[in-house]
Amino acid sequence: MYLCPHTSNLKPDNMVTYLIIINSVLLTLIVVLSGMFLWRKHLNRDSERRRFIFEFVADSPVLLYYACYI
Repeated sequence: MYLCPHTSNLKPDNMVTYLIIINSVLLTLIVVLSGMFLWRKHLNRDSERRRFIFEFVADSPVLLYYACYI
């Protein structure tokens, strides 16, 4: 059973693989973009650089989801 006549090589097994790859790429983009946002937010605080990692994990529940996904 094929999903689309234009993509006849995309069988359901291959489609699952592609969906997993797309999901991984999207999650990675979300983590990178949220990291860039939080890094820019914390750049001006030189005295709090040690707390950056803890605040990064606490402020970003996406990271916890991503860690559970891996």
